[in-house]
This record gives sequence, C-alpha cells and structure tokens, in this order.
Amino acid sequence: MTKTLHVRLSDDDYEQIKIYAEFDHMSLSDYVRKTALHQNLDTNLYERIIYHTTTIASFDIFTVKEALAGEWETFSRAQKVTIGKRFAKQITDNNKRGLDKIVFVTTPKNKPQRYQFIG
Repeated sequence: MTKTLHVRLSDDDYEQIKIYAEFDHMSLSDYVRKTALHQNLDTNLYERIIYHTTTIASFDIFTVKEALAGEWETFSRAQKVTIGKRFAKQITDNNKRGLDKIVFVTTPKNKPQRYQFIG
C-alpha cells in the first residue's frame, strides 16, 4: 500500500529542494524520500569533479568551475551556489573521515573556493 505525506515549505525551501533534486536527476518525491530515509545520494557530479582530479598533477589547484569545464555554464546561478556548497561539504566530510585527497586552499575574499588535489 502507498501512503501520501504532505509537507509545508517556504518558497525558498521548496526551490532549494527542487534544485537538489534536479541536480541529482531525481523527482522531488524520490529526493525527499531518499533524504528522509538517510539513503546515500550518489551524485555523479561529485564523481565528475573527482574525475577531473585524475587529469591534473598532484598539488595542482582548481575550482569547481574549472573541474566542470563547459558544463558549468549550463547551470543557473542558484545551481552553481548549490553545487559549490555541496562539494565543499563533501570535502569537509571526507577530510573528517581521513579521506583527504582534496583539501581547501586559502582563497581570496569574493573569489571562488579553490581546492588542491594532493593525490
């Protein structure tokens, strides 16, 4: 049997969730279900950024925009912000678990966050 769950959200929260779902190529229902059930959301975007690091030398510095090359320009401003935040969170989480092949680099104010591959 299937049940229905109704949730009230602000316009901003709805738009943010919608961006996350689109980013993960999921319907809103699937995204909310997987998130609520704490299932791993395996986004291939993170994998594409990581793949980029295989094409650069150890200790090279890069931005998410550079890692996604021409694909970056296909995203809206809100999606770019979301992608940047999610990638930074993933790096932070990985570093806490000792998976630190990519680290933050000191970034000048008002510039995109930079990362370093320490492969």
